[in-house]
Amino acid sequence: MIEIQILNKKTTEYQDWKVDEYKIHAPRPLTSFYKYAGVDSGSVNLGISLLYSDSDGEDKAILWQIKLVRDDNPINRMLLARQIIQFTLNFHAKIKLATIENAAYAKGFRQVELAEQRASIALSLINISCKVQMIAPMTIRKEVFGSGKIKAHEAWQLAGIPKNKQPNDALAALSCAYYGMMKGE
Repeated sequence: MIEIQILNKKTTEYQDWKVDEYKIHAPRPLTSFYKYAGVDSGSVNLGISLLYSDSDGEDKAILWQIKLVRDDNPINRMLLARQIIQFTLNFHAKIKLATIENAAYAKGFRQVELAEQRASIALSLINISCKVQMIAPMTIRKEVFGSGKIKAHEAWQLAGIPKNKQPNDALAALSCAYYGMMKGE
């Protein structure tokens, strides 16, 4: 397992969501000068990442681990997803590709809510001129970790954070961003 150094962490709370933002050294070198985003959708826990090379030439990433307040109204959920994309990725110009983790077909929980969220996130990213792809979790893991059985939080951990407090969804989103860099068009 790779321990990743945290450069900066901040927490922000809003009415319907809370976000822990981590700026980190990228756990692997980038093979491109472009920015790549990743999203691990969730009806309560959502992960977003941005992978980029800093102006100093170092490869870095921003991870957003987001805790959502549950809402039964699908319109509110979609509007909240758009608001979160505006808060996180809208400020980062020229993202080449965003990879959204698609459905895990063996899972049966909240798939309609997750489909709505993925669609809302995809549309929000397209609206900021970002190309978007949706890829199955197993495909992402095989490409990034060499095995579909290895999850991001099993390969990477943020240094100084207990295992039960790790931003697992944000780490999964980081693997999505790496997939986009490795396999993107």
